[in-house]
Amino acid sequence: MSARRVELAEVEIVAGADASFLSDVERSYAAQFRSRRRVDELVAGRRVARDALERLVGRERARSIARIEREPDGAPRVVGLDVAVTISITHGRTKALAAAAEGVAPLGIDLTDARDLDRIRRVARRAFPRDDERALALANERATRLSWAIKESIAKALRIGLLYDAGFDRISVASLGPVVVRVDGADPGLAFEVFDRADGVLVVARG
Repeated sequence: MSARRVELAEVEIVAGADASFLSDVERSYAAQFRSRRRVDELVAGRRVARDALERLVGRERARSIARIEREPDGAPRVVGLDVAVTISITHGRTKALAAAAEGVAPLGIDLTDARDLDRIRRVARRAFPRDDERALALANERATRLSWAIKESIAKALRIGLLYDAGFDRISVASLGPVVVRVDGADPGLAFEVFDRADGVLVVARG
């Protein structure tokens, strides 16, 4: 397991939550959504990212954060902090969670909950294209959620699009206990933490 320090935080996704803390750039992201749910998720995600950063670098240093922008591929990027940090955000049905770590090494987080099961099963042949991988992922409900969360967390950590970068094919889950994965046939050099929660399975992948 990597010794890199990672801080986690979570908040409830609240309809119509106060968004006054958002920067103008972040407000512009919210304005792009037609769905009120997506706006609520964005607000919760930005809030929880700030909470994780406060835990990582301290409240006083974190107050210097101007905004959380987006990389061209959509990954969150912290602007205005005096140290390099990496963050990752995920949304469940009722909560948003974030992970924050110093440095620029890979970091990805994903929460896969019960509402995702039917969707994952519908796309199982695409998501898990190898017969042995698919059998592993569909063995039971936990295996399905865990397998998906592993792929999502790796995709975020390594900035691989599951669809546009053929991530479903490039990322292969070989074992769930312990987690063993291959990316393009090689060990991606990531450490994994798995948390079984009442609302689903949470996976943190970190370099």
